Amino acid sequence: MPPNSDVIAAAIQLNSRPRWQDNRETLAALIANAASEHHASIVLLPENFAAMPVDDAGRKAASEPALTASIIASLRQWSQQYGIFLVAGGMLWRASERQPLASNRCLVVSPQGEIIASYDKIHCFDACVDGHDYRESASVKAGCQPVSVNLADWRTGLSICYDLRFAELYRHYSQHRCQLLLVPAAFTWQTGQAHWEVLLRARAIENQCYVLAAGQCGIHADGRQSWGHSMLIDPWGQVLAKRDETPGVLCGRLDAAHLAAVRHQLPALQHRKL
Repeated sequence: MPPNSDVIAAAIQLNSRPRWQDNRETLAALIANAASEHHASIVLLPENFAAMPVDDAGRKAASEPALTASIIASLRQWSQQYGIFLVAGGMLWRASERQPLASNRCLVVSPQGEIIASYDKIHCFDACVDGHDYRESASVKAGCQPVSVNLADWRTGLSICYDLRFAELYRHYSQHRCQLLLVPAAFTWQTGQAHWEVLLRARAIENQCYVLAAGQCGIHADGRQSWGHSMLIDPWGQVLAKRDETPGVLCGRLDAAHLAAVRHQLPALQHRKL
């Protein structure tokens, strides 16, 4: 069944600094813009929205339970203040200081300020790109469970960044009646330039879902450069809105009638054999 109504969704693109205190004010202003100026009901933050640490010590500090509690308090405040579903794209999370590895966790906060879903990134980014080694699994414990949630009557599948390369996760969501797929990310400039848009459009087309992606952008404190280009894609694979490589807000309408029409005229989801 399609959703009962249209909804405005927003993606926030950031150039996150290493500490939460350096990002909070920027986030507050961009969330206010998305909700007040663009009337968004769903607001997606990128991966590492709270902090982009530069080393292992920074990653450990970013996942301290006391800091996590402060971040969650702000998320709840903003959700209630603006009456929005706030999807906090990915933050380092440890249940206790004794836990050796953090989770890369996406939280969904309701307009009432309640955490209604959480998703731990399943696929850790362990790769060598242009001579630079990325070993997310050295500090992050991989999740194991897909998570979907209702946002303003839209069944929504959660994912984080590197998950985008694994089509089976999104097929799982389409089989569980999702109509919206969320992809908060911090894609590197090199991989983003080559693969970001084509992968996002593929996930939209093959699952006949809207895809909303929020990215990190620009050069970070450790010299890493993120691709940006947050975007909203419709179930036909058309890019409805896209940012460049600078921080800001992207908004667009999720059209329930268009979703139903695409699925009716080309009922590929009903023709699956495997």
